[in-house]
Amino acid sequence: TEVLFSRDASKVSPPDSAEFRYLAKCLSECLPDCVITPYLMTGGVARNAGVAAELSAGVGAPVKIAEHPDLAGAIGAALYAMKEN
Repeated sequence: TEVLFSRDASKVSPPDSAEFRYLAKCLSECLPDCVITPYLMTGGVARNAGVAAELSAGVGAPVKIAEHPDLAGAIGAALYAMKEN
């Protein structure tokens, strides 16, 4: 397994693009209760409402806060580890 680190932002498909609409459609069909948003904030700082509001203002779109933002990375790593075993 190779882990890559980058300080560059990930590419985000604009919400009005065909790619984003297709992805949203697929997710909605598989996970009907899922909230589709182009921006998801994770990490402990996501609990700071002021930072989340500034980020939302900066990107010009709503930013969804993960249900357990401080655990999102650990949960993802655990799910990945379960898949590998």
